[in-house]
Amino acid sequence: MIEFRNIHKEFVDGHPILKGVNVTADSGELMVLLGNSGSGKTTMLKMVNKLILPTSGSIFIDGQDISGIDEITLRRRIGYVIQEVGLFPHMTVKENIEIVGKIQKKPLDEIERNTKKVMEMIGLDLDEYLYRKPRELSGGQQQRIGVARALATDPDILLMDEPFSALDPITRVQLQDELLKIQGALNKTILFVTHGIIEAIKLADRICLINEGNIEQVDTPKNLLKHPSSDYVRSFMGKNRLFQMPHLLLVEDIMSTDIQGLSLDTSVSVRPDAPLVDALNILREHDLTYLPVLNDTAQPIGVLHVSDLLAVLSGQLA
Repeated sequence: MIEFRNIHKEFVDGHPILKGVNVTADSGELMVLLGNSGSGKTTMLKMVNKLILPTSGSIFIDGQDISGIDEITLRRRIGYVIQEVGLFPHMTVKENIEIVGKIQKKPLDEIERNTKKVMEMIGLDLDEYLYRKPRELSGGQQQRIGVARALATDPDILLMDEPFSALDPITRVQLQDELLKIQGALNKTILFVTHGIIEAIKLADRICLINEGNIEQVDTPKNLLKHPSSDYVRSFMGKNRLFQMPHLLLVEDIMSTDIQGLSLDTSVSVRPDAPLVDALNILREHDLTYLPVLNDTAQPIGVLHVSDLLAVLSGQLA
């Protein structure tokens, strides 16, 4: 768990970057720090491994104030992945992945086991890539190695500072998918910085939206889209973006509650918390034009029309 308590940061000229930040990333959570350039999100991230120190306030990891932890000791507990990758160009892939474990004087057999494990996680073949130099790799492959190096010592926390932003769109999506697979297997506490809304929505358990050093809202992607806490959040996230992401939508999001006077056949129905894709499958299976929506007591509370559902899935309803 990472906790920011009343964090303020001012630079030498007195310009405030963070203005009393309070937020907690739970253990095993992938929290995305989202905001425009200069909002303070990277400053927050770098405070966790003490690359930047707060002007005031405290940061706690698993209940321990990190101000009392030696920098080297702290950083050995944390994996760090940046946009520029930072691989050592004169070292092989193997040497880059294993360098932290060797600095920590871990047993060689453990280091080699971990190298094999993380290479499998990032989807690169040992025989083909282990002895290549960074210049022999594509940008996406280099970033995969950067992730592997960060995971090689099995840290509890992973900090990721816009790691995929310099990659082409296809490679970026592939690495996002890889990260979700890795997180599903390892359940790390991850802070991920991005200015990309789509990336944040795809990756985050929760999003911390930052604006000029202030936390605007911390919530699940869907709640940020459905229940923005301010006009700024609504504008930043996009008024109709939820309807551009049908995988986030439930039946209750688009059903009609105007059922007055309707005679509904409830022999085939759907619950309001069912995903839209499930409702579509039911409609297709039974060749229906609508589905009654029933509550927990099997009472009709709405109706889902196939025309509305198809409009959302085709991006025409907002």
